[in-house]
Amino acid sequence: MDLSPLLLGLGTAIGLLGLVVLLFAGIVVSVTDVSGLDLVEGGRRRRTGASPTAGTPGAAAAAGTARLHGSLR
Repeated sequence: MDLSPLLLGLGTAIGLLGLVVLLFAGIVVSVTDVSGLDLVEGGRRRRTGASPTAGTPGAAAAAGTARLHGSLR
């Protein structure tokens, strides 16, 4: 009995399932607001003033860049 078609189908199914999981994880990460999390200090939320970029996808990057530039001064 030749198992190659069975193994090919199984590998394809596992690969497609992996792609679906990665797609779902990407959607969850993109819609989750992580701009208020301070990952350096244990993930506690820090209240800062309202920012024009608050709640946008670039808010976390902007906050991290501002924090980095503030620490270099």
